[in-house]
Amino acid sequence: VLTGVLWVVGCGSPTINVVDPLAVVNWLPHDGATCVDPAWPDLTFSVCLSRPLAAASAAANITLQTVDASGAPDGAVTATIALSGTDPACAQISDFTLADGTDYAIVLAAALEAEDGTTLGHDLMSRLRTRDASCP
Repeated sequence: VLTGVLWVVGCGSPTINVVDPLAVVNWLPHDGATCVDPAWPDLTFSVCLSRPLAAASAAANITLQTVDASGAPDGAVTATIALSGTDPACAQISDFTLADGTDYAIVLAAALEAEDGTTLGHDLMSRLRTRDASCP
């Protein structure tokens, strides 16, 4: 049997701030996509994150790159990177030229920043391969 008095003293309400990390929600095309047709009219890739992106940071820290035999990015492809007009958490990659039978990656640098200053914190990439003779 326990006896005694429990005194609870407090001042105000406790506050908990939950900060969700900046994270990828969706890649288009998905990671590992194959048979991507470089001749598709107005071909555009996109990546959507968990919060609105800072436009200048997206332009500086999102790239489309070729990929070497080991799977590492090895050369930037000239492309336009811009925030989506309908969702500022999504960046669109457009105005690029791809070659058949080639591996590419959409690369997000660790410094990619959301409007609220939250950064991605680590490099991420989504790989894709354009069509080749094995594609239907």
